[in-house]
Formats: sequence, C-alpha cells, structure tokens
Amino acid sequence: TPELSSFLKRCNLGMDNQMEAVYTLFLVTLLYIVPMVIIGIFYLIISHHLWNVRVPGSVVRNT
Repeated sequence: TPELSSFLKRCNLGMDNQMEAVYTLFLVTLLYIVPMVIIGIFYLIISHHLWNVRVPGSVVRNT
C-alpha cells in the first residue's frame, strides 16, 4: 500500500551478487563452521582423555 511504504525503510549493503556471495560465505564460515570445528576438536580431546584415564580406586589384577 502506498501509505504504508512511506513508513517502511530498507537498508541494502549495495554489493553486487558476487561480493554478496563472498560476504555470505565469510559469515557462514566465521559464525558456523569455525565454531563447529573448535567444538569437534575439544570433543575429541575430551573423549580421548576420558577413554584412556584410569578410574580412581579401580583394581588391576595380574593373572
């Protein structure tokens, strides 16, 4: 409606399609892929540590 369009504003970055694709890829990498890789690395470190740690008070029998 014409009367509503005078109240609505839209901000554009003013980039061409290729630059917008690069910017989107950069954001996805920075905000999603990098944190997931960091979480995965720490998950592997913690699970490796827990898998190999000896339980306190456990008895080892030599047969």
